[in-house]
Amino acid sequence: MGRSSGKQHCYSLIELLVTIVVVAILAALLLPASRTSQQQANATACVANQRHLALAYAMYSDDWKCTPPVYVNGTRWMSLLASYVDAADGGLEQIFVCPEDRRADDIRLAAGGKERPLSYGINQCYPSRMPADNRKLLLWYGLAASQIRNPSRFIVLADAGSYYIGTTIGIPRTGMLPPDKGGESGIVEGYCQYLVFRHDRVRKVFSAGFADGHVEKLLFDTTPSSYWDYLGKGYGETIR
Repeated sequence: MGRSSGKQHCYSLIELLVTIVVVAILAALLLPASRTSQQQANATACVANQRHLALAYAMYSDDWKCTPPVYVNGTRWMSLLASYVDAADGGLEQIFVCPEDRRADDIRLAAGGKERPLSYGINQCYPSRMPADNRKLLLWYGLAASQIRNPSRFIVLADAGSYYIGTTIGIPRTGMLPPDKGGESGIVEGYCQYLVFRHDRVRKVFSAGFADGHVEKLLFDTTPSSYWDYLGKGYGETIR
């Protein structure tokens, strides 16, 4: 047999190393773009989830003429809305969980595992001018739907580290939530405590569903405090 007249090219060690370096650089450039694309897809899925839940909130309020109680007789709001949720796009459990929620499963379970995994909290913020000795007006117990002054400007649920948002009427303070709330960036004190910014902690972005059923992505620093108050009056305090 005669030898092939074609020349064989053997890659040198330097050429191989250069190739590896080029591939590594390309991979490093593509990974952030891939992550950004995934984050955008997750944010879109989160908005879709909240649209289901906000519409369920609106339908419940219309049927019962009051807002769903946060917790009553051993039942939390998630169970009250479950029968109103259209789960055709991926199952009921998926709708209650944000794809960007990286918390451990045992922390995502509301109320120590007695309820389904959850990434969202219902608004139970106290009204800015809460009438004295009138607990029936509190969202925690369910509020007459007619008490909501402007449904299109009242947040009913949002990204959260707890199954409810709001513990006082104090000034909101940003920080990292405690470990039992997942350690996420969010509001650690104030009228909207437990709100989180899992989609963009730097700009403090969160998704929220409103009483009329629509959903918005919001920047916390430019969101009017009146959005959290069913009276629509706001808290009149400077956010820090």
